[in-house]
Amino acid sequence: LRSRAVISNATRWDTFKQLVEEGDVPQSEVDFFKRYKKSPSFITAHIVVEPSVVTESCYCHNIVLEDWAKLEDGRGTLFVSIPTILDPSLAPEGRHIVHAFTPDWIDSWSGLSKEEYAEKKEAVAREMIARLEEAFLPGLSEAVVFKEVGTPRTHMK
Repeated sequence: LRSRAVISNATRWDTFKQLVEEGDVPQSEVDFFKRYKKSPSFITAHIVVEPSVVTESCYCHNIVLEDWAKLEDGRGTLFVSIPTILDPSLAPEGRHIVHAFTPDWIDSWSGLSKEEYAEKKEAVAREMIARLEEAFLPGLSEAVVFKEVGTPRTHMK
């Protein structure tokens, strides 16, 4: 490869692992691949709730992390957005939307039967709601009007 610059419409993985000869890969990319740590996918829950659980003291964006040692673990950190605090028109009148997501590995969702998958998905959703209740949304489990949960398998589709 002889050029001062290369423009590639491929990912850096495809560009430097498949398109460029090993001996021509810049040292900065070699160093990057040595440091790179694969990130997980995520579980996401879109929850429509009664307005009583979202008080005026709630913020639009929140992070729930009970144990710093679990910061990078699957389901260790829970990221939360309540967009209807800023724009109530995003939900039906008299409702709020709570969007919560947490990193998780696709491997933990592989090889499950349909029944096992559905049970695990529901159990993880209950766990997420329980963490939100404990952290800053007391009464959330009783205020859920609708929820839709996506897993790493969902996002892979």
